[in-house]
Amino acid sequence: MAKRSTYQSNRNLVRKNGKFAFSSKARAIADKRSATSTGRIDAVLGKGGPFSASFKEAIKDDYADILERPHLEAELKAAKRIMQALERAPDRRDCRLLLNKMRSDPRTRKRNCVTCPVWKHEQQVDRVVTALNRYVFNAVFHELHLLSVVFSFSENLEELSESINQAKAALNDVVKEMTVQRRGVVMLGSFEFDLVSKEQLTSKQSLSKMMTAFGKTPPDSGGWVLTGHFFVRVPHHRDLRALLSHKFPTQQTRGSKSKWNRVRFDKISKSKELTAALVDVLGYAAKYPAPIFKTKTKGRERYKENKKAQDLMGAFFGGGFNESDADVDAFSVDAAIRQWALFVDSLGEVSIYYSVESAHAQKWYSESEMAYIRDTDYDMTSDGQHRIEIHRDTGPFSTFKVQKHLKGKTRRLMSRKLRYDEDWVRDTDMSGYIIGRTPVSFDRWIIKPKKTK
Repeated sequence: MAKRSTYQSNRNLVRKNGKFAFSSKARAIADKRSATSTGRIDAVLGKGGPFSASFKEAIKDDYADILERPHLEAELKAAKRIMQALERAPDRRDCRLLLNKMRSDPRTRKRNCVTCPVWKHEQQVDRVVTALNRYVFNAVFHELHLLSVVFSFSENLEELSESINQAKAALNDVVKEMTVQRRGVVMLGSFEFDLVSKEQLTSKQSLSKMMTAFGKTPPDSGGWVLTGHFFVRVPHHRDLRALLSHKFPTQQTRGSKSKWNRVRFDKISKSKELTAALVDVLGYAAKYPAPIFKTKTKGRERYKENKKAQDLMGAFFGGGFNESDADVDAFSVDAAIRQWALFVDSLGEVSIYYSVESAHAQKWYSESEMAYIRDTDYDMTSDGQHRIEIHRDTGPFSTFKVQKHLKGKTRRLMSRKLRYDEDWVRDTDMSGYIIGRTPVSFDRWIIKPKKTK
C-alpha cells in the first residue's frame, strides 16, 4: 500500500489521536466519532450478528483510519442488509461463501471483498495516496479536471457486465490516442451503476433524453445506467476533450432545444481540497442501488417493497442469476440484494474502479522537481514561454527527441493501472535543494535500473 506520510505536513489536519487526516472534513468526522464510546456507528454494528466480532473490533479500533470515511454509517447499514439477505438463503453455497468472506477479519483478509466497506476504504486510500504522491498537487492545479461519462443503459446484470468491459476498453482507446499524440494523461475514478425503473426512464427528463439518444425503448423492468466519474490530470485538456466527445458522442434529441449532456469535463473548484476531490470521485464506488437498499423492512412496508422489487425483477436476470430466486411471486428485496451482491463480488475490483497512467504521464516531474523548475524557469524558451507539457527524457525544449546522454538508457514505459512506485518517489525527490549549490539531475528515475546478478 502507498505511504500516507510522504505528503502530509499540514498541522491543521492532525486528529486528536495524533494521526494526519485525509482532509479537514475527514478530521472532523473522525474526531467526532472517536469522542464517544457509543454512537451511531456502534448502533449499526450492534451487539449480535450479522457482523463478526473481529469486524466490529476493526471498525471500533479505527483500522486504516476507517472512521474518517464520510458515509461509513450508510455503508455499514448496506453491508448489514447484504449479510442478512445472504443469511436468508442458507442452502445456497454461493451465498454462504460470500457471507463468510464478509464476516472474515478485514485486517487479515487476503481476498478482494467488494461488498465490504473496509475493503473499499483501503482501496480508496491506496489510490488517493498514490495520486497525491505522484500526480496531484497545487502547482499543476490548472491541469486537473473532473470527468463524468454516461456510458450505457443495460437491461440486466449480464448486459451490465459487458457494458463495464466496453467502457474500460473505450477509455483505454482514448488514452492510446493521446499517447500517439505524445500527450500524457492520468485518470482514476469509479463506476456507478444506478438501478432505474421504467417510470423513471420515461418521466425523468435526463433519463428520457438518454434513452432517445441511445435509441432504446424503456423496458418494463427498468435497468441499469452505467456512469463513470474520474479525476483527471491532463496538460493538453482540449485534445482529451475532443477525443472523449468523438468516442462518446452527445446527440441532440428530437424535439429538444438542448443536448443530452453525456460527457461532462469540469474544472475543479479552487475552494475544494484536492484530497477531498479525489475522495469524492472514488466515493461513487461505495454507492448502492437505492431501489433495493433504501427500503422499509417492517410489516406491511416490507410487503410493498417486495412488490416493487418484483417490478424490477427482469433487471436481475443474467450474470449467473440463480433459479431459486427466479419465481416472480417469491422475488423480494432480499433476493434482489443477494443477486446484486453476488454480481459485484463475481466481477471484483474491475466492477467499480478504473485508473490509468499513460506512458508519457509517467515522465512528468514530481512536486519538488516542479518547484525547482518554476523557481529557475528551467523550461523557459528564448521567447519567454513555458511548454505546456514536458517529459524528463526529451527535456524542456523538445517533444520528440530523447536527450543525447539518455539515448538507449531510458526505461521502456507503457500505459498501466495507477500504482505506487517507491523508486520514483525516492529518485525524484528534490526537497531541500538550494539553487546554485545543490546538484540537480532529472535522470535518476528515467534511466533503466541495472540488472542485479
